[in-house]
Amino acid sequence: MESIPQDLKDLFAGIETTLAKTHPKIRHGWYIAVASTLIAHNQTNALKHLYTYLVSSGTTKSNDHEDESATSSRDRPEETVEAYVSRRLREVCMKIWTIVGIPKVVTAFVALGQVEKQGRASGETEEARAEEVERRRSMLATTSTTTTPSALTSRGQAAMHALYLSNLPAILSAAGSHTSALTWLEEDIIYGLFLSDTGVLDAVENELVVLPGIVAQDVRPQDVANAAAPAAAQSTPSASTSKKGEETPAIVGANSGLQQPAMWHVRGLIRLGVPREDAVLVLDVVERVAREVGGVEKAVTDRWIRAQDVYVGE
Repeated sequence: MESIPQDLKDLFAGIETTLAKTHPKIRHGWYIAVASTLIAHNQTNALKHLYTYLVSSGTTKSNDHEDESATSSRDRPEETVEAYVSRRLREVCMKIWTIVGIPKVVTAFVALGQVEKQGRASGETEEARAEEVERRRSMLATTSTTTTPSALTSRGQAAMHALYLSNLPAILSAAGSHTSALTWLEEDIIYGLFLSDTGVLDAVENELVVLPGIVAQDVRPQDVANAAAPAAAQSTPSASTSKKGEETPAIVGANSGLQQPAMWHVRGLIRLGVPREDAVLVLDVVERVAREVGGVEKAVTDRWIRAQDVYVGE
């Protein structure tokens, strides 16, 4: 395998240290947030080095075995470290496309395929890989009626409710005449088929894909100029400190970038049981990767959502 540049090795090791005392799913799944951020910035070469780092360290799988709720580890306890890392990074790709789009994910898949060919064979069988595809294909076979939602729809609805709670109706209805289309897309495809799937990554780990993917994309040219302007001259409203009952009618403001979707998923991560202080550290990691690898300027990341400012509510 290609050797890992020292700066990336130091970055990955530093992130492990930063998250070492956080919620088990955060400290053991740190690389999920890193991979999501790298894909969002189309840093596929760094993604290859992340794979090499994880396989070389050999600690990822053993750490997850310490966590009794690590469903993916119980499923295939005898798989090699290479197969384990490959399977979990593949699942990141299968979910992050819903956030960043297909082109970046295609390049990520190709990059992972290339680095795997350079190293030891993962030992993962074609049958095992086919099982993952079949799991989703079988969900597609279920259908809804006017009175009974399909298993796919129900799974999507449950996952969305866990994250959004009472905020969900306002978010969906903000689409106006497009609400039914948005609801179907979210319930059946985005969540139903992909983000609610816990066959490899569980609910918290899924949010380690989604939240970094959203935040890392919030790179708008005007942010660089606005960052230098006095605060009073900036007209973009902030919903991050909204209190109960004060959600703005325009759920996504015209100039708000991705701050509000990011806010919803900070809430979701905390609602899934991750302490707020750990959510703060996750966003710190996203910012560090975006700046050190993605080349995002501090003037831009200074405008990103802060977990300590987000009202969680009910």
